[in-house]
Amino acid sequence: MDLEALIEGAVNSSGYGAKIDYQRRPFDSVEGFLKKKETGKDEWLIGVNSKIENSRRERFTLAHEIGHFFCHRKLQEEFECTRSELSDFYSGGIETEANVFAASLLMPSNKMRDFDKSSWNADCLSEMAYYFGTSLQSCGLRFQELTKKPSMFIVSEEGMVIWSKKSKSAPYSAFLKRFDELPAESKSKNNPNCKTVELSDDIWFGEQEVRESISTNIEMNLTYTCLEFI
Repeated sequence: MDLEALIEGAVNSSGYGAKIDYQRRPFDSVEGFLKKKETGKDEWLIGVNSKIENSRRERFTLAHEIGHFFCHRKLQEEFECTRSELSDFYSGGIETEANVFAASLLMPSNKMRDFDKSSWNADCLSEMAYYFGTSLQSCGLRFQELTKKPSMFIVSEEGMVIWSKKSKSAPYSAFLKRFDELPAESKSKNNPNCKTVELSDDIWFGEQEVRESISTNIEMNLTYTCLEFI
């Protein structure tokens, strides 16, 4: 999806009644922003940090700011978004909402469900990110929202859960919350650089046997764990 063409077609040229200008320029402390112009009209400026070297992150940042425009511009006149806020899929605030909006925009449900045909693991996660041109985190969240597989996606840092999301068909007993520790014997806890799929029996959720697969984000010091229930 061409996000700049979307801005032009869905907002600026559509008779929507509002306008968006978009620019890339360097910032020191934020990844992106949405700011109302001082024109007295419903006119806004989106800025994305040109220092972002990862094209997927840049693309997600723009989609995030578009989310603030459609969902939150009646609430406040300026949004400045940091890297941590662009990774916030758990607080439930407006940054989470903008991230969910961006994930839904960039990863249409009909295309995402095509990945149900594959095993849920780190390779599948990477393939999604490449296909949709977006982040591993947003892919993992979106997949869990839509998949029919009994599965789970976990984001952790130094062995502690930041957030997790399980599919509707995952066992009810499978539950992890923020600040929970990863299981001591799990690959995610002991070998976060391991990308191979391993069978884990009685390690994660008692009698629930799972396949565990791991991907890492060295830049942000995060571990992404894909669990597929057997």
